[in-house]
Amino acid sequence: MSSDNQRILLHILMSSGNDAEATKKVDTTYLRLNNILAGDEQLPNIANICACCNNVNTKLGAYIRNRCLNIRKEDTIFEPSLNNPNNMLNAIENSNRKNIRVLLYPGKRNDIDNLNLSETTHSMIIQFDQSQTCFRAAVPHAKYPSFYQTCNSDKNAILYLEGLIVDACICHYLGVSDVALHHDNKQRISLEKVTFLRELAERQNISFLSPNAQVLVKHVVTKLSNDTPYISFLSIFTIAPMDIFKDESYDFFSYFEDYCNLWSEFQKWYFDKYGRVFSKNKKVINPLETVFDRNKYQGQISPVEISNKIDSILNTSSKKISNAPFGLELRYAVIIIKHMPDTHLKTQQFEALFPGQLHQAKWDIIYWGDISRYNNILPYLEIVPFMIIDN
Repeated sequence: MSSDNQRILLHILMSSGNDAEATKKVDTTYLRLNNILAGDEQLPNIANICACCNNVNTKLGAYIRNRCLNIRKEDTIFEPSLNNPNNMLNAIENSNRKNIRVLLYPGKRNDIDNLNLSETTHSMIIQFDQSQTCFRAAVPHAKYPSFYQTCNSDKNAILYLEGLIVDACICHYLGVSDVALHHDNKQRISLEKVTFLRELAERQNISFLSPNAQVLVKHVVTKLSNDTPYISFLSIFTIAPMDIFKDESYDFFSYFEDYCNLWSEFQKWYFDKYGRVFSKNKKVINPLETVFDRNKYQGQISPVEISNKIDSILNTSSKKISNAPFGLELRYAVIIIKHMPDTHLKTQQFEALFPGQLHQAKWDIIYWGDISRYNNILPYLEIVPFMIIDN
């Protein structure tokens, strides 16, 4: 995997004035992570997650495993009385700062109020306290999109880190991240998950979840507020059970279907909110107004042609979805050439995937399950996902 795609964990070493107990937990978490990446330990649930995925989608299991294990670690020393908090980032090249996902930080929050990681989609600042409660809602940092995640043990810190990475993998797998790229604020996806859960808890019927999962979701929602900046769906099923089902044995395997069902509901809610859902029972009316809302390619695509193509998909029999863990929904994507190939080899790759003459803004619609065929040329493409439902 390219180093540019690695997710970065910063281990903050305090040179003075630090909380000894918090520092101990930060260092223990970091050492455990070293053991995990060296193969001496494993992330608490990743083996079960990948095993579950392998039963329904081997590519997804491998993708999650590689993402979790390919974490780049950096150490940095911070002296609150002397350093600008942004000096923590000196060891990391500017182009890589967008990949910072977790900071293990044992100091006072007000010492890093000016830490600015605006390039990231989200960055979790892990801290510790003595609380007996395992599940804790995230708290905003002064500079969005960073946020604080308080933990009461190194075990739970690893669980939160695992949850952040696995959720991100699912988000990319379902195309939710690709939809978010077209918003003014791509980081908003973290807030949308919170909004979705709070709306979900208000429903009279959430029978798509098992009884225990319903209890967990409703419990977690009581911890969320209007300014909660982030939630990991995985943490609902890996951390919250410690508070709710204290006397029962815990096994993530029993919640995997609930986890998938929760993501399935969220993606439908999210795609529908941004005009990316088409129904087989409703006429398609100018999808350029929704799918390509404010997209720079909107004026280069014929509204009649794209409506006809989507209509054609709607009117054909449902493509059989095999090897997919998230129900029977159909996901497609409009793919557009935003950069022409710049080498002979790239031109050959384009010609194998795009019939006819190549040109800027040439487009096609593909089934989302075939997106991996385009992996070698994804930086040259604009990806615009949408969904089709039966009702």
